[in-house]
Amino acid sequence: MRNRLHLNAPTVVAILMLTALSAPALLIASAAESPVADAAMREDINTVRALLREGADVNAAQGDGMTALHWSALTDDVTTMEVLLYAGAVVEPMTRLGGYTPLHLAAMQGNGDAVARLLEAGSNGERITDTGVSPLHLAAQAGQLASISALISAGVHVDARDQYLERTPLHFATAHNRLEAIATLVAAGADVGAVTRVTDYPE
Repeated sequence: MRNRLHLNAPTVVAILMLTALSAPALLIASAAESPVADAAMREDINTVRALLREGADVNAAQGDGMTALHWSALTDDVTTMEVLLYAGAVVEPMTRLGGYTPLHLAAMQGNGDAVARLLEAGSNGERITDTGVSPLHLAAQAGQLASISALISAGVHVDARDQYLERTPLHFATAHNRLEAIATLVAAGADVGAVTRVTDYPE
């Protein structure tokens, strides 16, 4: 049974823009500046193909750094992803806020097909976001087994620590009651005794 973290596109964009009010200039992008990304955001593959045939920049990003590949990863649109990769899409563009690659967004949504394709295309399965988490942390939180299995098969460290409290993917899965994800991580050798960083605050 697939346990997926359901976030619509506006919600995910909001997550990536927690500091947006302090950087409004980053959020302004006209359709003329990122037409391929705009079409991918609408899941309009016909327009994506037409624009690429006309020579549009496959890597042009929207104001927040979201590229067409980010959007195809976010929506698990592997068909559009294949078109973008064939056209020369950079595999690891990062959002301007949060430093999320397409693989991070695919893992966050539990999009197993997109995760597997991005890893095959050379995306780094252990890249850390500016918020301190790896794709496996995000996949464990989403609880989608195909994403977790694809990352583990790619050789990512099953006990990778986040940079906030030194939590492992198993901590993320446990915190969100992702029972199948917990079982998968444990079977892959996750340390069930891993302890997070403890902060002692003055009285």
